[in-house]
Amino acid sequence: MEGPIRVGVIGCGTISTAHFSGLKPYDIVDVVACADLVEDRAREKAEEFGIPKACTVDALIADPDGSRAGRA
Repeated sequence: MEGPIRVGVIGCGTISTAHFSGLKPYDIVDVVACADLVEDRAREKAEEFGIPKACTVDALIADPDGSRAGRA
């Protein structure tokens, strides 16, 4: 396998802090994007956890490369 698995997480509510924190120690997973129905909430989590892209759920689903566009 080449490099880590790149993932985009949908849902940036309260429980997402546990998900983002829990994934950090694993080199096999790279969270490259996060999305939420409330885009500002996604931006806040992206900034908090150093995630390169924050966007709406529709934008993440439409983007086959969850990080290409950079932080929205």
